[in-house]
This record gives sequence, structure tokens and C-alpha cells, in this order.
Amino acid sequence: MKFKVTVFLIFIAAVLLFAPVYSRSFPDTAYVISEQTDLYAFNVPNAVKTQALSAILIDADSGRVLYAKNENVMLPMASTTKIMTAVIILETLDLDTKIKVGKESVGVEGSSIYLMEGETLTVKDLLYGLMLQSGNDAANALAVACAGSVENFAKMMNRKASELGLKRTNFQNPSGLPAQNHRTTAFDLAALTSYAIKNEEFVKITSTLRATISDGKRYLVNRNNLLRHYEGLIGVKTGYTSAAGRCLVTAARRNGVTLIAVTLNSRNIWNDHTVMLDYGFDYLESVTPVASGQIETRLPVTGGQVSSIKAVNRENFTCSLPEGAVIDIEVSSQKILYPPIKAGDVVGEVKIFANGIMVGKVPLVSTESVRAKKLNFFERFLK
Repeated sequence: MKFKVTVFLIFIAAVLLFAPVYSRSFPDTAYVISEQTDLYAFNVPNAVKTQALSAILIDADSGRVLYAKNENVMLPMASTTKIMTAVIILETLDLDTKIKVGKESVGVEGSSIYLMEGETLTVKDLLYGLMLQSGNDAANALAVACAGSVENFAKMMNRKASELGLKRTNFQNPSGLPAQNHRTTAFDLAALTSYAIKNEEFVKITSTLRATISDGKRYLVNRNNLLRHYEGLIGVKTGYTSAAGRCLVTAARRNGVTLIAVTLNSRNIWNDHTVMLDYGFDYLESVTPVASGQIETRLPVTGGQVSSIKAVNRENFTCSLPEGAVIDIEVSSQKILYPPIKAGDVVGEVKIFANGIMVGKVPLVSTESVRAKKLNFFERFLK
């Protein structure tokens, strides 16, 4: 018996020692498609001149800066503060919630919708009063209803600023009235606005020219004059104090391109924004480098019932780019996939580059399911 066992073990050892090593070399699954061969400078020239102390123009979708002037200098921002106020209220309170006006919201200095103590308005009414008429009293009423006090609301504003990565912003009130260390930058305001305009209700409010609230008792007119004169403008907010000067944040959309412009302390806000937005729309165009189903590839599978699977992109990718930008598409995944794999599982990604800069990516998904291969006794033993 011992002799038979010894022979068997020697046989197995010989098989393992002298059996050929099985390996399969798969080609790298990454590849590049060059759609244009001519080079194009992706760095944007500062071809705009403004009268603002600080200014910035960005592509809202990518955050790419198209023009900047002292964009990181901290300055008072007057009523552009109310962009953050509106964001927090829209994310916290229901529009139909009724608010009873307290004494802390009556007779607030500066612009006003002339609230009276004890009257009741909805959150929606007060938001229109806040963003169209720039009511400082509306700002206080919303802040107290949301956080219990103006001071507590300012803390909420600063927490949100930190959450959004606004590193050079500090709020001390919801209205923008002068206060020590109530500051931001053009860069931070642009970043905040790119976040704010993702909220459809925010855009609806700030793009409204006229509104009637308080059961028809108050008639509001939007102070953003460019809404009447600039094609594609979708908001957002004016501001003025003697300390801050004239401030303006605008957003505009044309042919799939969305731009955000900010000026702080400008002698001519309307001209500055017209010049910046015109430049941005002349410079950028909306393109779709990758359409749904455009990218197809086969990826290797080991240990499955099939040796490879088909993978495709199920999403479009659209972005704003300078005319003539060189677009490259790179598909990447693990070199070998292992089952189980379900149809629709993400198995890689498609990266889109413009002049060597990655501008986005979409997932690559399997079009089929793969189960693990059943092994026979000998295969399980060798494994």
C-alpha cells in the first residue's frame, strides 16, 4: 500500500514539474483615436478688458477659466451674498412653507420689500423678494425661519462654503450688508454659482423679470438689466454697497455652452459682462466627442464560460471646447476580467482628452453576462 502511494505522489510531482506553463498574453486594451491632427493652443489668452477690480469668466460645465483678473483677491460682495442664501433655503425649506415675519426682519437697512411684523409669506414669495428686489428684510426672514437667527444662518452659510471648497469666502450675514470679514473672491463666487444653477428652481427665480407676491400686494422687478438685453441670460444676482462697489454675477446659455461671469467693484458692470460673455461664446462651442454606443471593444475574461466579452459606452459625453481642439479618446480597463460579470456591469472607462487635457470620462459597460467556468476534477486539483 505504501509503495502505491509513493508511486502516485511521484507521478503527481512529475506532472507538476514537467508540465508546460500555460500563459496567455493579452494586448493592452487601451487605444487612442485621434480625430484631428492639427495642434491648437488650449491655454486661453486674456483677450478681454474689464473695468472691475476683480473679475472672472468660466465655462460652467467644466469650471475652466476663460478670463481672470485678480480672481483670488478677497473683497466684499454686497448682495451677491444672496446666491448662497438662496442655495441654502432651496435645499432646506419647502417652497410652500409659510413664514411669519418677526421684528428682526422689519426695517432692515438697504434694499427692501418692506415687510411688516406679523404678516405671513411663503418661502417662495420671500425667495423672489430676495433675488429680484434684493430685499435685505427677505434675507433676514428666511435666515431666521431656517436657522433660528441670522447668526446661526451665517454659520450654515460658512459650512456650505467649506463643503463646496470655497477657500477664500466668509459670510457674516445672509444679505451682504457691510460687515467685518464678510468677504469672497470672484473665483469662489463663480464656483458657487456653477453649483447654484444646477438647481432648476434657482434658475427659474433668478431669470424671472417680474413677479407679484403677497397675494398680489407686492410687485417685484428684477434688477439684473442684462436679462432684458442679453440673449441667453439665465440670471443671477446684482449687488451694491459703498464698500463693495457695483458687483454682478451672471450666467448665460447658448447652443449648449453655459458661461458664468463675475465682477466685483466695477465701474461698468453691464458692459463688462457683455464683453466677457460675448468673448466666451465666440471662443467655445459645444461638441460631443463620444456618442452613446460609439466605442466598442472586446475585453479578455479568464475563468469564465467565454474568453472575452463585448463592452460599449452607454452614455454620451458633451462638453464645451475651443474650435479646432485636438480630441483624443482613450479606453481603459483591467487587462483581465474575472467572472461573474453581469450585463451592464462597469468594466472600464472611456476618457476624453482635448489637447492632452482630460475633459471628462464615461463608463464602459459589459453587454453580456459571464458565469464562472465549471472545472473538472483534474482542473480543480491543479488550481
